[in-house]
Amino acid sequence: MRRLCAIICMFIFYSTANTSFAEENKDIPRPDHFYSSVLATVNGIPVTLYDVILETGNDEQKLGMIYTGNQLAKEIQKLRIKKVKELVNRKLCYLEFKEKDYKIPNQYVEDMLDGLAANMAGGDRKKLEKKALAEGITLNDLRLKAHEKIAVDILIHEFCYRNVFITPKDVNEYYTKNSAEFSKTSQIELQILLLKKDGKYKDEYDDIVGKVKADAMKADKDVFTTLVKLHSEGPDIAKGGNIGWLEESKLRPEFTVALKGLENGSVAGPVQTAEGVYFIRITDRMAAKAKSFDEVRDEISDKLTKIEKENRYAKYMDRLKEKAVIRYFFEE
Repeated sequence: MRRLCAIICMFIFYSTANTSFAEENKDIPRPDHFYSSVLATVNGIPVTLYDVILETGNDEQKLGMIYTGNQLAKEIQKLRIKKVKELVNRKLCYLEFKEKDYKIPNQYVEDMLDGLAANMAGGDRKKLEKKALAEGITLNDLRLKAHEKIAVDILIHEFCYRNVFITPKDVNEYYTKNSAEFSKTSQIELQILLLKKDGKYKDEYDDIVGKVKADAMKADKDVFTTLVKLHSEGPDIAKGGNIGWLEESKLRPEFTVALKGLENGSVAGPVQTAEGVYFIRITDRMAAKAKSFDEVRDEISDKLTKIEKENRYAKYMDRLKEKAVIRYFFEE
């Protein structure tokens, strides 16, 4: 239950923290038809563009590290369409939960709010409520979100994820048939600081770029992390702009050029792009290499477990969809 509490808190926190994404990222190209307010309905219950952006905002910014222009628009569209379908499935589960009249102890929901208050407001419910209201969300809205998320997770765990067991034979056979899959390409871990041309510093853009450049080039991790938290308008600000591991070959060309030949801990920038200026710090690199069976045994087991869970989940959703009316209001 403690792990579930943590998951719910992160979910609600993430949703609340990204409500301003659409306004801050209006410069990212998007297909016109995707601005429709209602993107789908489940038995008349809407899934809106707002619902989707709450959960895709940070990932959309990360896509900007790999794609630009029309391709970026297409990738964002694919991401949002995928999220719409996930939200439709979530609503199907919640309707099933309510139809079966299952119950969740109120204390579970209150525990979620306590965890959220601890993460966002120093444990103070009143401060949490004030922060939520500033984003247009009431405490009761948070309570309903927590109830829905708990209900859906319980239902999916019960009908899709319980008693999944992958044998050592399954793992061995998979490695033998797919050994090429475990030839790992070179990876790079980055911290990103983005200053947008039309962002919050547009009236003092050149001055801020110059100031950040002077400090960022010290290449000190703590200094760079602080700069991200103070000035960045890019992804993963709370984590110091660390966007995790990416395949080097998939980086945008201008980033590849800027990072070429730099050592770990170095900072590239300012890198000029259509959306603004990037400063990029190399946190770490992993060279390409083939992995032995011992190295990937657990990875394969996890992958096969995930596949089996996904298959069960798909079958469960197919059953729920048979008795629901679902409409989509977008083109793929």
